[in-house]
Amino acid sequence: MGDMSVRLGVLLLRYAAAMDQGQDEIAKLADEFRAGLRELVAEFGRPAINAALNELRDDASPSGSLH
Repeated sequence: MGDMSVRLGVLLLRYAAAMDQGQDEIAKLADEFRAGLRELVAEFGRPAINAALNELRDDASPSGSLH
C-alpha cells in the first residue's frame, strides 16, 4: 500500500472512530475528513483515490468462503 493509500486509510479510520463520540466531535471530524480528502484528491487525482478506495475495500473483504 502506497503513501496515498495509507493516508486515506488513516483518514477513514479516524472518521469511523469518531462515530462513537458526541455530535460536536462528529461534525468537527467530518469537516477535517472533507478537507483531508480534498487535499488527497488535489495531490493524487480522483482516479487514484478511487483506485485506493477499491484497494481498501478489497483488503477488507474476506478472501475465502465462510462455509
